[in-house]
Amino acid sequence: MPKRVLIVDDSPLNQKVVAYMVESLGLHYDVVSTGLEAVLAVGVQDYAFVLMDLRTPDMDGFAATKSIRESGNDVPIIGFSAYPMTDDVRRCMEAGMNDFLPKPLDKATFETACARWVGSAKPEKSVCAWGSSRLGERTMENGELASLGLSAYHSGDYTTATEFLSALTKQDPNLWQCRLYLAMAYFQVSHRTEACEELRTITDLCPDRLIKEKALAALRAINSQSHQKLETLSSQVDKKTK
Repeated sequence: MPKRVLIVDDSPLNQKVVAYMVESLGLHYDVVSTGLEAVLAVGVQDYAFVLMDLRTPDMDGFAATKSIRESGNDVPIIGFSAYPMTDDVRRCMEAGMNDFLPKPLDKATFETACARWVGSAKPEKSVCAWGSSRLGERTMENGELASLGLSAYHSGDYTTATEFLSALTKQDPNLWQCRLYLAMAYFQVSHRTEACEELRTITDLCPDRLIKEKALAALRAINSQSHQKLETLSSQVDKKTK
């Protein structure tokens, strides 16, 4: 049974979120942005299952699934959507999908769904894990974005860290420690202007003295072009009081 997953989503941020979750299960993945690309991909590659966003450009997830089924391909397909309509689960099943999950993906539920389909020799019919009463309840939780952003930061993937942490701090501007991480991530990818803007905001508005001091020291280091000193400060962000 193949251990590769196809992620179908046109949002770069969602692609990264789902990819991180798939990787955490020890699975490999491919990413496409449209339903048409998904149809083409499953025609040339065997997948353990497909994570299909319902509303993609060119060809939506419903139409893509119908096309895949009409070709005789019975790969398990899990539909997912951030803003599902009340009849989306029914439409998923009618199109030939095997399961449905709302976005953002809950880690425990996602792992359960993946376990259900990895190793499944043949997809079962209409096995939906979510009733319509659960649809649309969840919004992107700060904890999920923080976990992904900090994980990316500590693994050295600073570009991904800036994406997650900037999304997080837009939702809650008062997460000062995360804003400090964001500033350091901006610096690591040579976005000096953005790094300085974050650091100035922290020094002006943050009520936490230690975070403010670290931000001020980092800002001074940037202004004095002391990159070695700034990198040292960046490595010490974790030492702030928790």
